[in-house]
Amino acid sequence: ETGFEPRANQQKITYWSGYKLYPNGAVVEDWQPGLSFGRIWNFDGTVKDGWIVPSINVRFKGQTYLSFDYLMSEERYNNFYFVGIRRLSGNFGSQFSEYFQGDSYITTGTSIARNVDGHVLGTILSAGGSITLKPLDRLTIQENIDYARLDYPSGENIYDGIVVRTRINYQHSRELSARVVVQYDSFSSSLSFEPLISYKLNPYSIFYIGSTSRWQNFHDTQKPNSQDYFDSTYRPASRGYFFKVQYLFAV
Repeated sequence: ETGFEPRANQQKITYWSGYKLYPNGAVVEDWQPGLSFGRIWNFDGTVKDGWIVPSINVRFKGQTYLSFDYLMSEERYNNFYFVGIRRLSGNFGSQFSEYFQGDSYITTGTSIARNVDGHVLGTILSAGGSITLKPLDRLTIQENIDYARLDYPSGENIYDGIVVRTRINYQHSRELSARVVVQYDSFSSSLSFEPLISYKLNPYSIFYIGSTSRWQNFHDTQKPNSQDYFDSTYRPASRGYFFKVQYLFAV
């Protein structure tokens, strides 16, 4: 496969099947139940992962959809075979107007706690969504919010955080455009700001200039008896500037 592959030494088989129905209704355009399953094992025959996922997807009028799937899985992690992994996920999205597009998701169930010692099958809750607005023909504003929480079976928290990302694009002309990305990450207590200006001579010749800046709240890294431990001020952590030229030479 091309791209990032997180597992080495693996053989994998996957299958998906679905059946689409068209009710010719006034609200629902089509709906599709489906079923997928798969298994991953090492070349020595050790089973690493296996899953079965029934799903249903409903597409409404106005480019609106709603889908659900239920994961039933067993996985070997750190030489321990976890059974009873169950997760229910739902997705909703709509693009009923050229000026608005939105989607959201929620997942709840159990998940392996990969960032703790021991063999822990925790309780997970993740939710989020994005909204894309186009108030002007040349201006696009996109807002993304992602929340994730994982708890021990006893209820004690393992992690809990949110990431908020705002992206603004302005197309001044066919050649000149600008973009700004602002992101807040509560997991790392950081705030980043990334502006970028690009000038496109043709599809293959582009000039870029931009910067990346990050501020961080270091109070979590201080010792409890430090006078700065309860200081919630965000301070500059890193800053960089870059310039890139991509030019096509005709031969």
